[in-house]
Amino acid sequence: MQGMCITYAQYAYDQGFGITKNGGSSKDGRKQVIVHCTKDGKPKISSKKAIAEKNKKVEKELCQARINLNFDQSRNVWIITSFTKKHNHTLYPEHSHRIRSFRQIQEWAKKQLELNDRAGVSLTSNISAVTEMGGGPLHCGFSERDGRNLIVKMRRGKFLKGDAEAMMQFFRESKQKDPNFYYSYRFDESNRLDVVFWADSHPNLGINFSGMS
Repeated sequence: MQGMCITYAQYAYDQGFGITKNGGSSKDGRKQVIVHCTKDGKPKISSKKAIAEKNKKVEKELCQARINLNFDQSRNVWIITSFTKKHNHTLYPEHSHRIRSFRQIQEWAKKQLELNDRAGVSLTSNISAVTEMGGGPLHCGFSERDGRNLIVKMRRGKFLKGDAEAMMQFFRESKQKDPNFYYSYRFDESNRLDVVFWADSHPNLGINFSGMS
């Protein structure tokens, strides 16, 4: 079954559509796996603003492209019971490397991003360097945003266990690396760290608020 799913995933990548996998049981009680296009499902728009501006892509389009697998207990094998090829939307194989289903930061890249960040390399330079090491944007397996999110997650991991000193060190280091990085904090009556606020200068990373008590 795993081999069939991998083959279909490669087919999806070549064609230019994302996939997701669901498991369960068929009507007759047999094990079943469905690998389908990510645009399956009822169309919906996430906000009134998107409706007004008509500038937000609709993710779900009731696409029926899929492959159905059932487990044949008598033969102890997985078999393909149906294959729906046609999509009701445009495919973009030239952008397959940007589809979430196929993006993944490999372990070597994670370690390199962490090493570069510890050495004081800026976010942009760090991600650019590791992307080139991986063969460029088409082959490295992750987007710039994926890289930024991972680095920020690793940085925050230094203090999420409640270590206030590690948190302050993180803020100082971030400020040195990015002059537009902003943070503030407040102590309670017992002189304990109570509320913390920080904001990254990159628009995709937003702002963060944490109550420590």
